[in-house]
Amino acid sequence: MSIFSTLELNTFFNSISKTPDALRQKFTLNRISLNSWYQQAPFYQTPYIQFEGAIIPLGRPSLRRCFENLIYDWLYEENEQCKQDYENFLENYVGERLLQAKLCFLNEVGIHQMIGLDSRCCDYLVEDESTYILIEVKNKALNEAIPVVAQSDLNIMKFESTLMSGQKQLDVTLDKCKVLSRFREKVFYRLIVTQSELWFRDTCMIDVSQNREDPIWIISLQDFDQIIELIINGTTTFTIFLDDARKRNQNPDTSLFSVAQLLDKHPYNNIGLPKHLSLEFTKMADSIKNHLET
Repeated sequence: MSIFSTLELNTFFNSISKTPDALRQKFTLNRISLNSWYQQAPFYQTPYIQFEGAIIPLGRPSLRRCFENLIYDWLYEENEQCKQDYENFLENYVGERLLQAKLCFLNEVGIHQMIGLDSRCCDYLVEDESTYILIEVKNKALNEAIPVVAQSDLNIMKFESTLMSGQKQLDVTLDKCKVLSRFREKVFYRLIVTQSELWFRDTCMIDVSQNREDPIWIISLQDFDQIIELIINGTTTFTIFLDDARKRNQNPDTSLFSVAQLLDKHPYNNIGLPKHLSLEFTKMADSIKNHLET
């Protein structure tokens, strides 16, 4: 038995499906880019077809991509304030997780006050033992913006507001910190946290001028969550985890494509869902269960 009414189901399916004529007209007016065909989901905004009274799916990849992008697509269609609120929420979420891990850190306002920077700095500066971690949060899903058949110059242009902007903010913050006596001869790590980082390891991949021995690592929000959970349960610290990644990458036999790969290795693997998210999912499951029972 469905927990949704017929009207609710019809409203939902009508929002993600079109008739063949409507779909044909859409792509006549808006040509599908070559890059979209490579991603195997050019119809993700309309993963169903209405045909002779039936709703016919166009395959799981399109439907999955539809749900993955549903909220962000909707936000981009709304006003600028709605989009900004969402981006602020993700940035604040990173700060809340740092608090939950009981880490000593400064937010952007605190960093400005400490180093006296006029231009934009990074979002967070974390002090962990004798190491400092600079974090910039970029609220974009990077893998969805990658043009499969583009040259490197176009990639750099596309990521000007995300990776390249984050790189500049981290570089400026690092340079200013190193001038202060309290930071001299200290070890710094730099992280860009994004919605997803499927194709990227660090900014060196699109900017060859970067120092490969001191990269700006790119991790997803999900990977960041897992690292924080490891810190909370005492498995590791930021310093130990990032030191491990750096040492592994000095040896070709143990090198990692990304920091996220380290989460699949002992002792960092098998940590499960973060506790605060597990509680939210339990509440959701209980709500659905109660609805079904009534």
